[in-house]
Amino acid sequence: MHGIKARMNRTQKALSKLEKQAYEMLSRRIAVLGYEPDEVFAVLPMGNQATHARLMVFLEYEELNKDYPLLAITELQYACAWYPAVMIRYLYYLLADVGVPPIEELDVYRELILEQHPEKLVELTDLERRWKACLTS
Repeated sequence: MHGIKARMNRTQKALSKLEKQAYEMLSRRIAVLGYEPDEVFAVLPMGNQATHARLMVFLEYEELNKDYPLLAITELQYACAWYPAVMIRYLYYLLADVGVPPIEELDVYRELILEQHPEKLVELTDLERRWKACLTS
């Protein structure tokens, strides 16, 4: 039993070290782009998969925009066109954990996602149904 506990402790220490390194790496990426890491992590916490994925898309866009200014598209358009599944999971996160933003905001996401990915109609319709149910509750 003692051997198992020792291995679990070593594994936990290694995992904590990896998490700390990931946090530091992301903090550096955010700081290089001119943002305050603590503020970004307050809005997009790393502990949640949906917000972590959303953060990675945001950083990718900002890094591309830094090197090659994308004047024609916004970050939201980029995210919805290239990462619709990430955006849909993020919208579910907003609905479940943050609260229900105005339905007009969902309409913007819906339009941008369906423009490039019409196959996401069923997922977006389900999300909209849940969104409206929360508004009436």
